[in-house]
Amino acid sequence: WFQPIGSPDRMREVRDPLAFKNTWKSTLYADWDLRLGPQVRTSHRFKWDRIEQRETTTDVIGFDGRDISGFLGAINKAEWSLPVGLAVLEPRWKSEFRHQTLGLFGEGNRREISELVGALAEMDLLQATHFQVGLEFLLFNDFNQDANDFQSQSIAFQVSNASDYLGYRIRALTGISIERKDFDQGDVTTTSTTFLTIYAGLR
Repeated sequence: WFQPIGSPDRMREVRDPLAFKNTWKSTLYADWDLRLGPQVRTSHRFKWDRIEQRETTTDVIGFDGRDISGFLGAINKAEWSLPVGLAVLEPRWKSEFRHQTLGLFGEGNRREISELVGALAEMDLLQATHFQVGLEFLLFNDFNQDANDFQSQSIAFQVSNASDYLGYRIRALTGISIERKDFDQGDVTTTSTTFLTIYAGLR
């Protein structure tokens, strides 16, 4: 309940149903990391949820819920570190899968997968100055809405510098990123972002 502004002696009811009120909820989660030699790292995450309402079907329909809903997700990542001259090259791969019927208020089922392949290169310009460049290629597939399917390409450059000033440790980051997103329905968008970030902390 809350009292509207300018309405003395009047209270208004606000419904706030809980997603897991009077339910059975089961969860299974697992994660593990694996190293393939000194330079290859992989990580894996898996989660499964099942939510079963104990209310009657009529009550569940009354608050726009579902008798049984759930979530299934998996994330797999791999990184490879390769010294190349004065730089370090890190090829990367990441896969995400989601199947979700967990929303309480009208969220439709979500079943989607994304595959990302990229590479990050880093090198020292000076003793405290570092340069990074990264490339990413992303493929996104929405199994329920073809209009959401897209592929994108991104490139980013960043320069970082660390220094000491009057007892503070100053770290500055500046760079630019450019992304081109190509939807399967024909729409193409290109966005660019420039940034400057400064961190200061006591040593």
